[in-house]
Amino acid sequence: MDKQAYIDKLNATVDQWKSKADQLKAKAKELEADKRIEFDKHAGEIEKHILHLETKIEELKNSGDKNWKNIKLKVDEKLDEIRKAL
Repeated sequence: MDKQAYIDKLNATVDQWKSKADQLKAKAKELEADKRIEFDKHAGEIEKHILHLETKIEELKNSGDKNWKNIKLKVDEKLDEIRKAL
């Protein structure tokens, strides 16, 4: 996979996570206070991961052809951690 294809894949992941966070927020509005707090917390965690991933996407965009693969490895590891957490 080349650099641009990888960036496109990451952007698609960000879009999915944003959608998931929005769904959780919408669902939280329908719940009682104690459950709403739990859903809001989970949505906040997803948003935190989104910000981290968006930072890495910018890092990839600005990286040279040699460095981007090193960044990709780190991003892949982080994505695995995030997916397990979600």
